Parts: sequence; C-alpha cells; structure tokens
Amino acid sequence: METSGSTQAAEYARRAVEKAKRDLALAQDRLERTESAERALDSEQKLAVELHEALCTWNHTDGCGWHYEVKDGIADWSRYDHANYLKRAKALAAEFPSIDHETLGAIVIQSAKRV
Repeated sequence: METSGSTQAAEYARRAVEKAKRDLALAQDRLERTESAERALDSEQKLAVELHEALCTWNHTDGCGWHYEVKDGIADWSRYDHANYLKRAKALAAEFPSIDHETLGAIVIQSAKRV
C-alpha cells in the first residue's frame, strides 16, 4: 500500500521525466535547425565564422554582438558583427583568389595562434 508521500514522490518524478523529455525534444530541434543553418552557409560565410572564432578578442557578454545576432541557430548576416566579418572574409578571398576558403581559414587560425 502506497503512502501519500510515496504517491506524491512518484507524481513529482513522473512530471520531472516528462519535462526532461520536452526539454530534450526542444534541444534536439534547436540542434537540427543550427546544423541545417550551418550546412546552408556559403564558403565566404563559413570563412567569416572561422575569422570571428580566431580573431575576435571582445567580451562576448557585452563587447561583441556576434552571438546576439543569431536567432534559433540562424545568423543574421546583415547585422553589424556578422556583416563586418563577412566583409573581411570577402576581402581575404579576393586578395588570395587561388586559395580555397577552407585553407584560408586554416591559415588565419594558425597565424592567430602564433600571435
């Protein structure tokens, strides 16, 4: 025979499991949207992401708006920081047209590590 306390504990556990399942489903959906958005990036946008990761030295709480310009895993490339790094990526690609964007990103990352 269950006591009132054990019934309440079982109900609490059931609700916690249901909430965890909902949270997991939301996180999986968010991850799928983010991965889909990443696959949709063109090579210059991918280079811009790499440039930001390698070169940005601003505080990402209040100094750099990069992460604030992303909603539901999708970047708004017209916003200031994304547009700025995209402009840099395009300039770099134009300066070295014979080097593919992936290699350019690797060169920048290695150069940034040496500084």
